[in-house]
Amino acid sequence: MKGKQFTQEGGEEYPFDAFVYPVDLNSDGNDEIFILFINSYTSGATGSSIAAFFSDKKGGFETQLGFHGTLPEVLATGNFGFPDLLIGGPGFEFPVQRWNGKSNEFYRKVSNKDYEKLKKTNLEDLNKVYTSKIK
Repeated sequence: MKGKQFTQEGGEEYPFDAFVYPVDLNSDGNDEIFILFINSYTSGATGSSIAAFFSDKKGGFETQLGFHGTLPEVLATGNFGFPDLLIGGPGFEFPVQRWNGKSNEFYRKVSNKDYEKLKKTNLEDLNKVYTSKIK
């Protein structure tokens, strides 16, 4: 950590910000935690990377996402009680991750044209509602 920013070994001259967003996507009483890292050194042209950790049956967390992209948008569609997650970034198509019962995996791409037609909720908005209930 450098001042109020983080650094990565070998990239100390490129500090980055990290933002944590706990939510409960499937209303089971367990957190899903998303971390947004903002830095072009670690994230390339996208400028940010997203990691997600979902509660496991042992009381810990398992990594579910870890790649370049923006904070996910939560779609009205889903599988096994979890909503689909659309990951934004540069380009004209956006990947959608779907829960398969054990982990999130690539499900489909959404074109820029079809993006506006989707029923979606910003994860940051869900985080605000969630954290206001647990205070």
